[in-house]
This record gives sequence, structure tokens and C-alpha cells, in this order.
Amino acid sequence: MKKINDEHGLVCLSRTWKSPIMWSHYADKHKGVCFAFDVNAEESFNVTYSSERFYPGITNENFFQHVSENRMEELFGTKSIEWAYEQEVRLMVPLEGKEPDCDGNFFFGFGGDLCLREVYLGQNSKLTIEDIEEVTQGMNVEVIPTRRAFRTFSVVKQKKKNLWPRRR
Repeated sequence: MKKINDEHGLVCLSRTWKSPIMWSHYADKHKGVCFAFDVNAEESFNVTYSSERFYPGITNENFFQHVSENRMEELFGTKSIEWAYEQEVRLMVPLEGKEPDCDGNFFFGFGGDLCLREVYLGQNSKLTIEDIEEVTQGMNVEVIPTRRAFRTFSVVKQKKKNLWPRRR
């Protein structure tokens, strides 16, 4: 298990940017941004949500007695049913030749199987459209301001241009 963990990483994505729960959790209460990517479908897999663990007695010692090489995606692509709102999609990526940062984290760069297409600005973000356009120059990326919906529990695009976050 340690060998697999040392050799592979997961890039975790969602099929939706409209969930207010995810904006609260992952984007610091709508202060952050959401990146939308084109992802190579052949390289990605959907997370399965379940109320029970597939391998309840699994340990490092008996890992390969329970999990064969062709069941890795199932193991690394299953989460508790309480997380289903995330609509998660994952990429399993090799870590070979990559160096972790000072916190031990690895970063998977944009491009190839992960092409940045849109950046959604959270309603409470201090970033402006120009801030994002500056760092995505030449990348064909659309910047989209968001807000909480008035009638539903959702996040939507801010259509009124006079309310878009701009530099002053």
C-alpha cells in the first residue's frame, strides 16, 4: 500500500461548479475560485459512492490479499455516500520523477490531460476579472463571476456586468 501511495497521486475534480457546499468548503466561503478543465475521459474515472466499505478489514499487511492490481480504481474511486453531492471524477497520476513541496504535497500541472478552460470567481473573492486574465493570458480561458442564486440553493453566473468584480 505504501509503495502504491508513493508511486501514484490522485487529482480530484467535480462535474459541477454550482454546489454552495463545495464553495463553502473548498473555496473559503465563496472567497476563492473554481477551475473548469477539459479532462481526457479515457484517463479519468467516476467516484462511486457507497454506504459500506468494499474492504472493511484491509491493512497494509493484507492489502494484496484483498485488492488485485485491476481493482485499484475501485478502491481509490469509492467514497462514503455522504459525499455524493461532489459528483467527483478522479485522475490517477504517476508521481515518478516528481518532487514534493515542503509540506509533502505534489502538484499536477495544467495541460495535456488537464486543460484549463474556465475560471469561476467566487462571490466574495477579492480577485478581479483582470487578475485572472493576467495570469491566463494566451490560454483561451473564460473568466466567469458567480453569485448565490436567489430562489434555489445553487451558485449561478453573475449576468449583470455592472456587478462584475473589476479593478478600481
